[in-house]
Amino acid sequence: GPAFRLSAEQLRDQAIAVAGLLHEEVGGKSVMPPQPDGIWRQIYSGAKWSDATDKDRFRRALYTTWRRTSPHPAMLMFDAQSREACVLRRRRTNTPLQALVLWNDPQFYEPARALGLLAKAASESDAAKGVAWLWRRCLLREPTSVESKRLLDLLHDEIQRGVPDDDAWGIVSSVVLCLDEFVTKR
Repeated sequence: GPAFRLSAEQLRDQAIAVAGLLHEEVGGKSVMPPQPDGIWRQIYSGAKWSDATDKDRFRRALYTTWRRTSPHPAMLMFDAQSREACVLRRRRTNTPLQALVLWNDPQFYEPARALGLLAKAASESDAAKGVAWLWRRCLLREPTSVESKRLLDLLHDEIQRGVPDDDAWGIVSSVVLCLDEFVTKR
């Protein structure tokens, strides 16, 4: 079949799952994962968006609080419907803004950082082992020598720039989470 980018909900769930953060409780109340300040203003009700701070922060996207007048911006960026009208099929777009969301949105940056810490721990002081572990965890295959070299170069460049070790691993993990191979169903 044709290749296509995963849905907004699948992307979020996949990122938090590979990072080991997914809270798999079934049922219960809706939760409020992080979103930029000022998006969810309710003029008439005074309701406020309050980012979940405990394990609920990483519940499946299915449980995200949704209000038709102000849907979650990351979900909209990945073509989730505003739910103002019924639609038969979700449209699929591919825009540069989606890459920026994958790189900068807390819903994707936090899992990348957690995944980076897991990769660093798996490295056992050998960055190549950590990169190979990261690649297998996210893409279910071994990295090629070119892929491994590029990630190792990135890791070393970030550390030389003065980025702390944990953050450098988070950046490398974020790159893997942004790869077409990770966000596309083939």
